[in-house]
Amino acid sequence: MTTNARRIATVEAQPGHRLKVTWQDGGEAVVDMTGVVHKQAYFAALKDEAVFRQVEVIDYGTGIEWANGIDYSADS
Repeated sequence: MTTNARRIATVEAQPGHRLKVTWQDGGEAVVDMTGVVHKQAYFAALKDEAVFRQVEVIDYGTGIEWANGIDYSADS
C-alpha cells in the first residue's frame, strides 16, 4: 500500500503558537496552532509557550510530539 501523505523534515516553534514546518519534499509552511491549542482540552498544556517550544519530529516525519507526550499527525 502506498500513501501520498507528506512527511515532515523539521519543525520549529515560533511565537504565537505557530510552527514552521519544512517538508521532506522541500516545501515549507507556517502552521498556526492557536485554535487547536486554545479550543481542544487535549492540547491545553501547550498554552504555555515554553512547553510549546519543546516540539520535535517523530516517526520518520509522520508527526510531531512535544516533550510532555502530546502528539499531532502530519496529516492534520
